Amino acid sequence: MSELLSQMPLQLEDDLVLRFATTADADAIGAFNTEHHDDNKEFGIVGRGVHHLVSGKHPTIRAEDFTIVEHAPTGRIVSSMCLLSQRWTYGGVEFPMGQPEFVATDKEYRRRGLVRKQFDVLHELSASRGEQMQGITGIPWYYSQFGYDMAMDLGGDRSVHRVHLRDAIKEPACRLRPSVSEDEEFVRRLYAAGAERNPFGAVRSDEMWQYELQIGRDKGCGAGEWQIIESPDGDRIGYLAHEAWIEWRSLPVFQLELVSGACYLNIMPSLLRALLEHGQAMVETDAHPMKEMEGVHLGLGRKHPAYDAVASKKSRDGSPYAWFIRVPDLVGFLGHVRAGLERNLIGTPAEGYTGALEISFYRSGVRIVLDRGAITTIEEWYSDDARIHLPREMFTHLLCGRRRCAELSGMFADCSIPHIESIVLDALFPPFEGSLWAIN
Repeated sequence: MSELLSQMPLQLEDDLVLRFATTADADAIGAFNTEHHDDNKEFGIVGRGVHHLVSGKHPTIRAEDFTIVEHAPTGRIVSSMCLLSQRWTYGGVEFPMGQPEFVATDKEYRRRGLVRKQFDVLHELSASRGEQMQGITGIPWYYSQFGYDMAMDLGGDRSVHRVHLRDAIKEPACRLRPSVSEDEEFVRRLYAAGAERNPFGAVRSDEMWQYELQIGRDKGCGAGEWQIIESPDGDRIGYLAHEAWIEWRSLPVFQLELVSGACYLNIMPSLLRALLEHGQAMVETDAHPMKEMEGVHLGLGRKHPAYDAVASKKSRDGSPYAWFIRVPDLVGFLGHVRAGLERNLIGTPAEGYTGALEISFYRSGVRIVLDRGAITTIEEWYSDDARIHLPREMFTHLLCGRRRCAELSGMFADCSIPHIESIVLDALFPPFEGSLWAIN
């Protein structure tokens, strides 16, 4: 255990104490997050989700994954956040990842370093778990103070208004039904196949899959309802997941995959109409903040096969936001995912490449040596004579697939990458254009 973790709880100034939460804090932390994160306080979807996590109902997240700063004389929580530990993949290689989330501080206690102190604790906790990357979804710029860069796409969507879905489908190409336990293997297989379109993915254990497919809306924010897409004859041809709680006027779909041989161009018109009708039935019969559906929101990333079936004149594109990403040991991470990097080269102009990529971050650097497509060396390295110059944060953008070498060189004067090396780097670190299904 690190020295900082061994000192918990920490006595701070002004009668404040920083400690790990317990299940007894579930009500207080839930209410605190409703106050700070829920637009609709009546439904308290975020607060409900946090209460669910702290209560011990999640397979992997526990109360002690949350930190709280409380005013000792009154017991009032004035600041809190958490670490959601999980496993991601890069190029098919699994690695442990930590996601700090639910960060909030009461207004009168801001600018006192309370969030920074909690980040110090959670970074130590993440390191003790061997987590090689941290990522946060949060407000612009703020987390740059703590060693993070907005380096990976978050979201990206296509929305279709109901005016373009009003015509009835004479011969529907599909129908929806709720998933059942017997569908789990089918859903997992399609999910894994879809994840291969992008370098990054998130993996779940058997226990986690059963939790995601069965727990439903009880877990509040992040809760999904799972539907099986069937052909008119009743054959399973795909699945989708949509948010269990509708806070806005469109049904938000966050996963959608079809089996090989099922054509998105043929299926999507019927599926969009079925989703609109399904969403309207939800808000008419259940307790939701909204009571009328205006359309369908496909939140599947920057690119997805389903988007190709939706005419641009009949939809609206939503640009991705960004994950804040931190990679504390870059050389260690690259070494861990070496096999994935080598696989990325296959089928590209850089397949079989031999040479050294000597990259200067101006104060440090990294050297990657390849021999006929095999990576033989990844090491810390620095030289004033490096051929490749990138600020470290810009390399993180490249690693996470948000920017290509030509973009970096064109946008930033301190990014300089020769032609051949840019081709190899773009192949090693392909674009990430999907939607990563993290634990949140």
